[in-house]
Amino acid sequence: MSSSAAPTRSMAWTFFWKAFLANRSGYRVGIPTVPLAELYDGCRAALEARGGAVRLRAAVRKFQIVADAVAGVAFESGETLQADHYIAAVPHDVLLELLPSELVECMPAFANLRNLHDSPITGVHFWFDRPVMSEPFLTLVEHLNAVDFQQDLALWQAQRPAADAAVASGQYLQLVISASSDLVQSSRQEIVDLCLREIRAVLPAAREAAAREVHGCKGSRRDVLARAWLRSLASCGL
Repeated sequence: MSSSAAPTRSMAWTFFWKAFLANRSGYRVGIPTVPLAELYDGCRAALEARGGAVRLRAAVRKFQIVADAVAGVAFESGETLQADHYIAAVPHDVLLELLPSELVECMPAFANLRNLHDSPITGVHFWFDRPVMSEPFLTLVEHLNAVDFQQDLALWQAQRPAADAAVASGQYLQLVISASSDLVQSSRQEIVDLCLREIRAVLPAAREAAAREVHGCKGSRRDVLARAWLRSLASCGL
């Protein structure tokens, strides 16, 4: 295991312990059975039913600060809105861009956000030509033994149509790799091959199955991952 992954893995184990082992029902995992757009539409409807409003494509430019308190939110459109309370549900580095620089410098709670480092998550989607997995969800601990690192990965089956009708009778699996910093510099094909080897190592039925489609390799870490994966996906026509 690489030293860079050690803090993240420690946090991952803490999350696993707190979330899954804290009580007798902690093992239960909710998996959406509808597209995320449809899932989020339900959230929007619930907010609007209570008098709220949801604005799409409404980018925020800055928090307006007066006397060390938020006085409003300025949008890219030039509009400004005021509210009784404000929630910044954005990555920590984006929050620093939304706050006045002088406020960040004089308040350690904000300045120390620069010391946080995010961890990428990589996802690969496989469409096999036949069923290969009967379990709804698997967590494989310390797998992906490539070079000098070990990571945990989650594997589950879901209902998602294939673009090719020829594999509609097969099975779609989604594989998610946590703390995948060591994969940032890997090519899309290297990651796909690595994941396919892992699947075939733990699922005997997958050893004879063909992966007819492979989509959506991506990482979540901003900057490096965004640039690397956008280039990769563009080259694959995804």
